Amino acid sequence: MRISSAIALVTLAATAVFTGVAQGAEDPEVKVLTSENFKDAINQKFVLVDFYAPWCGHCQNLEPEYEAAAKILKDDETIQLAKIDCVAEKELCKSYEVGSYPTLKIFREGVPRDYKGTRKTDGIVSYLKKHAAPPVTILTAETLPAFAESERVVVVAVLPADDPQREEVDKIARYYRDDFIFGVVEEHPDVKAPAVVLYKKFDEGKNILEGEITDAKLVNFVRANCLPTIDEIGATNYAHYMDATIPLAYLFYGTTDQRDALKEDFEAVAKEWKGKVNFVYLDAQKYGAHATNVGLKENWPAFAVQDVSTAEKFPLEQNDEPLTVERIKQHITEVVAGIQKAKVKSEAIPESNDGNVKIVVANSYDEIVHDKEKDVLIEYYAPWCGFCKRLEPIYDELGALYKGSNIVIAKLDATANDLPASVPFAVTGYPTIKFKKAGQDTYVDYSGERTAAAFVDFIRKNAVNTFEVADPEGIYQPKLKSEAVPETQDGPVTVVVANNYENVVHDSDKDVLIEYYAPWCGFCKRLEPIYDELGALYKGSNIVVAKFDATANDLPASVPFAVSGYPTIKFKKAGSKDYIDYSGQRTAAAFVDFIRKNAVNKFEVADPEGIYQPKLKSEAVPETQDGPVTVVVADNYENVVHDNDKDVLIEYYAPWCGFCKRLAPIYDELGALYKGSNIVVAKFDATANELPASVPFAVSGYPTIKFKKAGTKDYIEYKGARTTEAFISFLEENAVNKVEVKNETKKDTHDEL
Repeated sequence: MRISSAIALVTLAATAVFTGVAQGAEDPEVKVLTSENFKDAINQKFVLVDFYAPWCGHCQNLEPEYEAAAKILKDDETIQLAKIDCVAEKELCKSYEVGSYPTLKIFREGVPRDYKGTRKTDGIVSYLKKHAAPPVTILTAETLPAFAESERVVVVAVLPADDPQREEVDKIARYYRDDFIFGVVEEHPDVKAPAVVLYKKFDEGKNILEGEITDAKLVNFVRANCLPTIDEIGATNYAHYMDATIPLAYLFYGTTDQRDALKEDFEAVAKEWKGKVNFVYLDAQKYGAHATNVGLKENWPAFAVQDVSTAEKFPLEQNDEPLTVERIKQHITEVVAGIQKAKVKSEAIPESNDGNVKIVVANSYDEIVHDKEKDVLIEYYAPWCGFCKRLEPIYDELGALYKGSNIVIAKLDATANDLPASVPFAVTGYPTIKFKKAGQDTYVDYSGERTAAAFVDFIRKNAVNTFEVADPEGIYQPKLKSEAVPETQDGPVTVVVANNYENVVHDSDKDVLIEYYAPWCGFCKRLEPIYDELGALYKGSNIVVAKFDATANDLPASVPFAVSGYPTIKFKKAGSKDYIDYSGQRTAAAFVDFIRKNAVNKFEVADPEGIYQPKLKSEAVPETQDGPVTVVVADNYENVVHDNDKDVLIEYYAPWCGFCKRLAPIYDELGALYKGSNIVVAKFDATANELPASVPFAVSGYPTIKFKKAGTKDYIEYKGARTTEAFISFLEENAVNKVEVKNETKKDTHDEL
């Protein structure tokens, strides 16, 4: 769906979003973030981050509410409130698409979501407590009835305690937790597991989904049944209708008398089309401006159908005929059958289009912009836009350069023309400039300078068709901003500027670690002595430690990225054109370890005291291993898990993980069965320990369970049921060492059978 199709309603909905806190006196309960500690902070379990500007009045107004909420929550170890100054950390805020101040986002293990709570302390606290709590409530037969009646829409999964499908429910519950409440129960009076029951205080009262539960099935089930047969649409439920996969039919009314005159018959039509079309009333006194978004005049009552997946609109013709249910029924039938054509707002196609810049209108869009033989640079403009007016002579000059070629310079008045349904974006600002490559369906954003030379350079890099503009004086050639090339390179760190970049960084014989810095950057200044130390270690080798002032030099066109924050540190392997991001600790030892792992050229730094050896974060090695499960930490990982004589089943867990806690008694039982044998049942707290470099994977979810066979370096992922029997069967099938265990639970079950 394209957002521009519903500006009136979306704008209203957005006013409910809480926005921020300003900078004031330092508050110990509100963590102050910078680019240096941001990643570590947001990777905690649950963090609310305020992106603010010190000058912002709204931020200042909300500061006391935010700080008060932080004080109330200070003893809750699962919740952290934080803030970041977007004036000081402009690039970081930009990377999270912060377009206005203040903006609040919730980060759960590094994943951001918009905050949608209120602006008051109590609202902030209750919202955060709700979102920090488990998204799914564990129910019993006794608690189920009250839970099912507690909200307008309630979703309950029916699954055994150890069923892996609970993770699918947990995932979807996190996504919908602003909208519905989710529960899980082992047994249900009406259905057998696996199943999902959706309770609702409208229509038939409940819906049932039986059989295997997957992400897609559960999402589609909730979307299809969470909406009533007919309802008033407004800011609180608009997003639900836009999420649906079926058309939306609007009845606009100016007075309640107009609505009530059609109500009985209109609701009968809604029941007839239930599951195929959603039906809503829309109060034109509140949201009348939305009529133009669906092709209607502001004349009530009125009716229109919108395809929410494509934003196509099908207004029922507004003429002298009164609006009747019979006309509505016929219109819906024709829309669903594909008989009705979507209404498209379009200027007339120009009789001649011989200017330097091709004029595009809605009815000629596909013919010109989607011509598979042509590359097209297109400006979406508004006649009243000052920036567009200033661009006009430059854009006309550009059009003249490419006139008659297979590269088209075009423009579209986005205020007078709709975009076709095939266009995968909305125009939200003017001018918006996009580039569509010949033979491709995707668009590339243009965000460079608005000069003819910059446009030519962009087209040269992106066009499928090759065409060199007439340029006898070289005015359209890109000119890189560059400091002077250093006469000598005597320092420990090699100085790179635009005019020696290719020779230094793209030297195919050298590995290069390069820092892109700004002279005013505090983090860069703190890094300088460490970076000098690192440069001295590699001086004279085929591994170059370099730096580049990104404020005084342009990057060559061959560099496949832009520098958006300082310092940015990259590594380019010898003989390769690719760059690797460096995101590790800014210590000499960490840099040395990174280079050791990534460089093509092999060079061991002088290290008689071992200070450049990598140091892993590790809990203390247990003095004894008396428990049924062997405890592994970073410092004993190699000895335990990579023991060539042992088969090892290892769980990577987090102490706060509910699934891990439910697994613990089963895993202890399994460990006891294999205790003292050559099959080791082990566990590793992945939040308190780092994995050694020899481990060929990262842990991205909890619990992760792996198996390493004796005598091999490979790990097998365990994906079976989390029961003692299933684990034993897996080990019997995969272990090199053969160990017979006596599982009393398994034996008893067989005796009963």
